[in-house]
Amino acid sequence: MNWIQLDDFALLLLRVSLAYIFLLPALAIVSDRNRWLRTVQRTAILFRDTSLSDNEVIVRLAAGCGVAMMAIGGMGVLLGIFEKSACIILIVFTAPGILIHNRELKQSIRLVEKISMNRTEPDTALLKEVKASLIEGHRSTAKKNVALIGVALFILLFSNPVGNISLAAFLW
Repeated sequence: MNWIQLDDFALLLLRVSLAYIFLLPALAIVSDRNRWLRTVQRTAILFRDTSLSDNEVIVRLAAGCGVAMMAIGGMGVLLGIFEKSACIILIVFTAPGILIHNRELKQSIRLVEKISMNRTEPDTALLKEVKASLIEGHRSTAKKNVALIGVALFILLFSNPVGNISLAAFLW
C-alpha cells in the first residue's frame, strides 16, 4: 500500500460525510414502519399530476428503489468500492429530492394559509412563524441536495477519489 497522506484523510472524511447523509436515513426508513410510510408519501409527490399518481404499486416500488439507491450508493462511497458508480446512483437519487422539497414547500404554504383562515390574531402570528420555518427548511434542504450533488460530482470526476484509505485500496 502507498504511504497515507493528509489528502487521503481529507478524501476519507469527504466520503464518510457523504455516506452518512444517505446511510443513516436509509437505515431509519427500513427499521421503522412510520418512516417507511412517510417515505412512500414523499415519493408520491414525484408522480403528482401524472397518470401514475394513483398507482400505489409504482409509488412503493419507486420508494423502495430510492432507499436501495441510498444504501448502495452510500456503502459504495463509504467503502471506496465502485465509488464512481455509487456517486452516479446518489446523483440520480438526489436530483428528484430538489423537486420534492420545492413541491412540499408549496404544499406547506397552502396548508398554513388554510389553517390561518378564521383564526385569532395570536394564532395567525404563530402560523406566520411556522410558515417561515417551513419555507426556510424546505429551501435549505433543496439547496443541501444541490451541494450533495456537487460533492458526488467531485468524487465522480476526481482522478483518485478514494486515495489510499478504502476497502478497494486494501484489497487491490
